[in-house]
Amino acid sequence: MARPVIRAHVRNLPEIQAAFSAQPEKVRLGVIDALKIIGLLILNRAKARIQGGSKSGRKYKRGAVTHQASAAGESPATDTGKLVSSGEFAVDENSLWVTVAFTAFYARLLEWGTRFIRPRPFIMPTLDDVKEEIPAIFIKTIRARLKGGGDGE
Repeated sequence: MARPVIRAHVRNLPEIQAAFSAQPEKVRLGVIDALKIIGLLILNRAKARIQGGSKSGRKYKRGAVTHQASAAGESPATDTGKLVSSGEFAVDENSLWVTVAFTAFYARLLEWGTRFIRPRPFIMPTLDDVKEEIPAIFIKTIRARLKGGGDGE
């Protein structure tokens, strides 16, 4: 199955394009800063999607606790907290990639569904929600690095 990819291109920003030629390391550090912010943003929004929102699936009891499950098409409902706590992100500073993953074995099954379970997407809707914010994050962090801000400056 193909991995979802978001690509961001910075266009019509002459000062950043010129800076890339003159100060490529500062631009690279700004991109790394942006990837860290974007990874955390996606991770936190996906977790909020799981932990919040209304769920309309079946209700069931486990011991003294009643749980409201999600219905098909809704983000999964938190039950044990294992899915939320399995979320992580990592930035590869060499290839300039950010990876956001939920490592609970059933995360993929919930996102895409199976022949027995209809999808309960939480990652792809999160990507749809944040994609418009991503270019501004790159612009802000690159400009901050060019002005001498950021880590290690």
